[in-house]
Amino acid sequence: MSLTASVGVEENGVAREERVSISSASTAATTGSERTMRVDGGYVTNQRPSVGEGFAKVHEEAIEDRDFPFISKAVAEAYEGVRLGHGGPFGAVVVRDGEIVSCCHNMVLKNVDPTAHAEVTAIREACQKLGRYDLADCEIYASCEPCPMCFGAVHLSRIKRLVYGAEAEAAVAVGFDDFIADAIRGTAYYQKASMEIKQVDGKGKSAAEEVFQNTKSKFVMY
Repeated sequence: MSLTASVGVEENGVAREERVSISSASTAATTGSERTMRVDGGYVTNQRPSVGEGFAKVHEEAIEDRDFPFISKAVAEAYEGVRLGHGGPFGAVVVRDGEIVSCCHNMVLKNVDPTAHAEVTAIREACQKLGRYDLADCEIYASCEPCPMCFGAVHLSRIKRLVYGAEAEAAVAVGFDDFIADAIRGTAYYQKASMEIKQVDGKGKSAAEEVFQNTKSKFVMY
C-alpha cells in the first residue's frame, strides 16, 4: 500500500515541503490507530479510526438503544406513582432476557411503609412472579440512583446489572434527604465485581432528571 503526502524536510539549513510517495515498507512505528512514517527527515502521520474504536462506538450505541425503552418505562412509572398519590417520583423495572418481569413505582404513602421504594417493590414482585429470590439472570432499571437500602436489595437479589437515570442529587434538589446521596457516594467501595452498574446518558438521563422538577408540587414529602 502507498500514499502521497507532504513532508517537511531540511536541506542546507533551509526548510521546505516535498511531495513524496510512501509505501507500507517505510513505516517506522505504529501506535494504536496512528501510523507515523519518517521520510527524509520529516514525519507523516496517517490517522484513522481503529477497528476496536469503531466496534466500541457501535457497541455503546447498541447498549444505549437497548436500555432506553426500559429506563423510559421506569420514568413513566415514577410519574404514575405521583399521579396516584402512592409516593415519591421513583420508578423501577426488572427485566429478564429482554422482557419486563415487574414494573413498579414508589409505594411508601400507599402502603404506609418506609421501605416500599420502587426498586424494593419491583424486586419483591419479580421474585414472586419467578418463584425465587435469586435474580442473577435479571437487570433492574431505576428512574433515579438507588438509595443505600435499595442498593442493598439489588445486591442481595444478585441482579447482574443496574441501570439508572437521574443522579441522587436530583432528588436532593427538591427536598429528599441529602444524607442518602452522601451514603451512596460510598457504595462504590462495596460493589460486587460480578455486577455492572451504569448511568444512562442523553435523552434517558434528561427525562429521568426532569421527573423531580415536573412533580415537586404534586407529591407529599415524607
